[in-house]
Amino acid sequence: MEVVGAVSAAVPVATLLADKVMAYLRDKGESGAGAKENVDRLKSWLSEFQAFLKEKEKQEKNLVSKDLVDRIWRLTADIEDALDDFMFDVPIDHSHTTRLRQTLHELGHNIKDIRPNNQLSSRKQKIEKTINSRKLIDRLHSEATGLELPDS
Repeated sequence: MEVVGAVSAAVPVATLLADKVMAYLRDKGESGAGAKENVDRLKSWLSEFQAFLKEKEKQEKNLVSKDLVDRIWRLTADIEDALDDFMFDVPIDHSHTTRLRQTLHELGHNIKDIRPNNQLSSRKQKIEKTINSRKLIDRLHSEATGLELPDS
C-alpha cells in the first residue's frame, strides 16, 4: 500500500530530528534533563510507529486501516512540529571567544530555555493523551500480530 510507504518515510525524518535534539540536550547536561525525558518518550513512539509500518510493508496483503495510518501520520507530524519548534526556540550553534562569555551564555540559555522546555512537555502530554485515548499503541501491536484487542 503506497500510503504505508509514504508515512513510513516520514517517521525516520522525525526520528532524525529527535536525535539532533537529544545530541543538543546531552551537551547541555543536567539543565536539559526534563526535555530529555520528553524527547525520549517521543522517540519511543516514533520507534513503535516505524516498527508497525515496516511490519505492514512486509506483509503481502498489507491490509491496514487507513484510519490507523492517518493517525500515525498526524502524530508523526505533531511530534516533528514539537521538536522543530523546540529547536527553533533553543538555537544550537553558538561559539564564544572566552570561557566567561560561554559560561554567561549558558546561564542565560538555562533561563531562556524554561519556556521551550515547558512547551515541549505540554505538546508531548497532548500527543500522549491522543495516543492513550485511542489505545493507539495497543492497536498497533494488535494489527501487527493479527490478534484482536479485547473489548474494554
